[in-house]
Amino acid sequence: SPRNAILARLPEELRPGPDETLDLVLDQRLLALQPREGNRITTDTHLLASFAASRAAAALRRQGFFAAPAKPSITPLPPPGSAPDGKNHDTIPPAASASSASSAASCAPEPLVVVELGAGSGAASLLFLKTLTHLPPSTPVHLHLLDSDASLLSLASRNFRL
Repeated sequence: SPRNAILARLPEELRPGPDETLDLVLDQRLLALQPREGNRITTDTHLLASFAASRAAAALRRQGFFAAPAKPSITPLPPPGSAPDGKNHDTIPPAASASSASSAASCAPEPLVVVELGAGSGAASLLFLKTLTHLPPSTPVHLHLLDSDASLLSLASRNFRL
């Protein structure tokens, strides 16, 4: 099975302990160590990660990054000599300057700072990173996971090393 093959390749410190499971989520694109009992990855975890990723994308769009692709628009030109404004419409007007269109993209985006309160095993942050796609390659992401249970934070640390 894929799970057993993965287990065989993992270093000992990343293998699940007796009270833990190693699960494949997101169509086997994400490995997650989870407590056998207690809080585990659920639909709520996926929804939270997706919502956070959409908010992050909106913030990047406001900065001029991560822009949604524009829909092409085609404006037919009137036949030569038929324009009421008297201008020559035989040529297509020059496009906007490439430098002005990409001025926002020429500087690096601000870092995304994510704070997960009650992080547990870090599942929501892991799913967030997998869900947030199409980031500019230079975008730094700073994750801060907080939890009152040190053993769960240790588990989160191991999850980020998987």
